[in-house]
Amino acid sequence: MNRSVMIATLFAALAAPPSFAANYDGTHPFVCAPIDILSCGAGGRCTRETAASADLPQFLKIDVGQNQISGTRANGETLKATIDKVQHVEDRMMLQGIDGKIMWSVLIGADSGDMTLTAGGDKVGFVAFGACTQG
Repeated sequence: MNRSVMIATLFAALAAPPSFAANYDGTHPFVCAPIDILSCGAGGRCTRETAASADLPQFLKIDVGQNQISGTRANGETLKATIDKVQHVEDRMMLQGIDGKIMWSVLIGADSGDMTLTAGGDKVGFVAFGACTQG
């Protein structure tokens, strides 16, 4: 290969966006892990939780195309939640839904995969911070 073709190929490769860069815009399913979890009750008492103690799956599979979030809880029970609303705001994707008496929202950084999950029910609320990965 001659030198000018090799240099042109190198510059083209450097200018192209990396193929491994994640994109959490909902076009492909991905997996998120809630890491830092807080549960709060009426009166402002909050407690640090684990996924198991909060009855959340350790990993959440998010499939926007199928309008579904799923995962397996520590007790083996499958969680399936329907995504009722998807909204894209700047570099974030917001998912919302209602599951029984619980309303929830998930905010995901479209480029970073950073996740914030909030859920609330009768005098109880949860906030979970986590991370997502292509899976």
